[in-house]
Amino acid sequence: MNGIIKRLQNDSLIFEVPLELYHKEAILFAAHTFIDRCYVDIDPSSEKCINVSFRQKNKDIQFDNFALEFCNELLDQQVRLNVEKSYGNIRDLIVRQAFWPVENIQNEIKI
Repeated sequence: MNGIIKRLQNDSLIFEVPLELYHKEAILFAAHTFIDRCYVDIDPSSEKCINVSFRQKNKDIQFDNFALEFCNELLDQQVRLNVEKSYGNIRDLIVRQAFWPVENIQNEIKI
């Protein structure tokens, strides 16, 4: 949880996530993963941080483990975005090449 500040406040677990480490999209994707278990509130605390607060839907959730899960999910989503940014164009080229022959015969297909 390096760089992420967490605190408990009024039955909510609040994370202050620095935008210098995580993109807003990664934060939203990570928070969305937990909407089945918690009520989620996302709110910019400053130009440098976004606050993500989780309130339990039921009392079965242990916030200690939950905090670790959220931090792992946040890292996973950020890595996905980084990979997409770095290599997404290669994937697009592969998909285009795989379907290229089909595009060439579209005019010959009679339905």
